[in-house]
Amino acid sequence: MKKIIVFFLLLSVCFNLSAQNHIPDFLDEPGRVLKINKKAVITDFSLAFPMHFGWSVLTGTDASFPGINIGKSFDYALDICSFSFYFGNGYNNTFGISFMMDFVDFCFADGYTTIERIYDTYVPGPVFGTDGKKSKFHGSYIGIPLRYSYDIGDFDVYASFTAELLLDGYNKVKSPEYRTYITPCFNQFRGVIEAGISYHHIGMFVNYSATPLFSSAFPLGHNIKPLTFGIILGL
Repeated sequence: MKKIIVFFLLLSVCFNLSAQNHIPDFLDEPGRVLKINKKAVITDFSLAFPMHFGWSVLTGTDASFPGINIGKSFDYALDICSFSFYFGNGYNNTFGISFMMDFVDFCFADGYTTIERIYDTYVPGPVFGTDGKKSKFHGSYIGIPLRYSYDIGDFDVYASFTAELLLDGYNKVKSPEYRTYITPCFNQFRGVIEAGISYHHIGMFVNYSATPLFSSAFPLGHNIKPLTFGIILGL
């Protein structure tokens, strides 16, 4: 995932942040404002933004579920492409639809713990032959966010709902490094509600999974829903 993040950060340099979710620059050109203002809606297509960098906690756990290291439980999401509709007085209302990728990591507080499969059921279990440096479980998703934002001067406040489909899920132990795929452990669908605020394209967000993270194949996790908070760029 680190290589993917670096690739898209380099890609982002090619795009001007000022084009994101604000009135397009051509509206300020002399002699064209009155003509554009006759339109009820204007549109914009963008790439590589917004980006989310977040940290997650798991809600709905009970005392028997292993502890999570919040500082290492990282969520990176990227809108590959977005189509936005600007409307209202001064075009300060925006509705957008995007195609996104979402990568979520949850690290156990105890690096000797993992999720293991016993027949068709998944349970937390011990890791053997490791030094306990890091143990995590990971999910990769594709999604369609529907986002509404309102521009108040240099500030944007927004709310969104994202429907996500699981690509894969796996366990990973750092030392010695190995991974095992546990895709059936995760729910195939995830619905995420989000809200946030940004200033000059840098802001904060919080989102909550309205659907359980795990499937019925992981009985201990049937009520677990992630809560994520962090930084958003490019909105």
